[in-house]
Amino acid sequence: MRTRTATDMSTDGSLESRSSSLERLAPLVAPVSIDPTLVNGASTTDDATACPDDEDDAVPRPLRSRPWVIVAMVTLVIFVDALIYSGVVPILPYIVREQLQLKPEYTGYLVGAFAASLLIATPIFGIVSDRARDRKWPIVVSLAALAAASLLFLLCTQYWHYLLVRLIQGFAAAGNWTVGLALVADVFPANQLGASMGIVMSGLSAGNLLGPSLGGTLFDHLGQKTPYYLFAALTFLVLLFRLFVDERPAMIAKKRVHRRRESESTLVARTETKEERESMVEGAKDDVNPSIMALLREPAIWVNCVAVVAMSSINIGLEPVLPPYLTETFGTTVAENGYLFLPIGVPNIFLGPIVGYLCDRYSSHLIMIVGLALVAICVPLITLPTTMGACIAVLIVFGCVFAVPLTPVLPDMGSVVERKYSGASGIVYGLFNVSFAVALFIGPIISSQLYSVGGLLLPMGIFSGIAIAIMILYCCMRSADVRIVLAC
Repeated sequence: MRTRTATDMSTDGSLESRSSSLERLAPLVAPVSIDPTLVNGASTTDDATACPDDEDDAVPRPLRSRPWVIVAMVTLVIFVDALIYSGVVPILPYIVREQLQLKPEYTGYLVGAFAASLLIATPIFGIVSDRARDRKWPIVVSLAALAAASLLFLLCTQYWHYLLVRLIQGFAAAGNWTVGLALVADVFPANQLGASMGIVMSGLSAGNLLGPSLGGTLFDHLGQKTPYYLFAALTFLVLLFRLFVDERPAMIAKKRVHRRRESESTLVARTETKEERESMVEGAKDDVNPSIMALLREPAIWVNCVAVVAMSSINIGLEPVLPPYLTETFGTTVAENGYLFLPIGVPNIFLGPIVGYLCDRYSSHLIMIVGLALVAICVPLITLPTTMGACIAVLIVFGCVFAVPLTPVLPDMGSVVERKYSGASGIVYGLFNVSFAVALFIGPIISSQLYSVGGLLLPMGIFSGIAIAIMILYCCMRSADVRIVLAC
């Protein structure tokens, strides 16, 4: 038998020491159990441009939770809301004048009732949806209110009935717009917000464009109650679509990517409990709910809100002054005046997604500056044509140009949410909606008063000056951004 040498004993001791060390490390290197739901919809890449709809996920996300389905749902919600709002535009003046035997200004009060309700309800929807971390049920309630308003039109016999229905419509629009836009911002990263918001804006343009002709045609040829039945049926179908869509996995995936980027420097991997996954949607610690005043101190918020008021006032301000100008200048009829709004509205449907895509690739501020400059040039040109053909050509150019400054506002406001206030998308887009409601109030009043004083040239000239002033604000904001980048 061989005698154990000192070398053998040393080797045995080393093995025992290594074995002991491995036993102590075993709990630390034990296999980690991964919940399949963690990778359901989560991106497997750490790239900063990770898409929330990554096809390389270990477990494919359900169809009802895919981002493109979510943006399609929001676009349909906005489309139907705009369709119904604009669909009663040619109907209400007839009812006020012929059936109720009231003066034309009472039609304006119905527009004011919608705007007032929109203005009041918008902050409520924004705050509630942010605090509750719920984007589903506010939209469900809004769509239900929109369907109810459409059916209540069937029962209206007095003026105050129509006033009440318009208040309900404004309430529904506040929820659909505010929470719908916030949902898109919750699902898509900042570098994809432009294209997705552009698609949503195309739904708005399509609804505003199709509504008056559809509502007026049904009212005249298929019975005065037909439009309301159609509006209620469309709203009910969209409501079912809203109930089908489940955005929670997409929202969790976006939050997980955001948190992973923040923790990359620590190089610490850990599993998430079910409670932590729920907290990503229902109230994570890093979700910030600032006050409205804190948001308004952000240049990217208040400048964009001012731009929304200005651009929407120009767009809405054309409605009461362009038809009488066309009639006085070219002898057009009421129907022809309605068709002449098509060259303004149709380009928005197609150019909105394109402008949004460009905002994702380039500076949204730069695109906004270019768009405002073009609007400032094109607005006064509407007064120059002396023939109908030239007038149509100018309106087409104006429609194409006006689509440029409408879209960048939405992704730019969404980028503020992504960078600083992750739990405030409802409030931020509520401010967007409030700005639109303000324009709905003041736009027609300002343009009508100016038109009565100096014809179409006066309001168009002032609107051009306003576009230049807003452009200067964006130039200042872009200069500040460049200085910050250079300083870093």
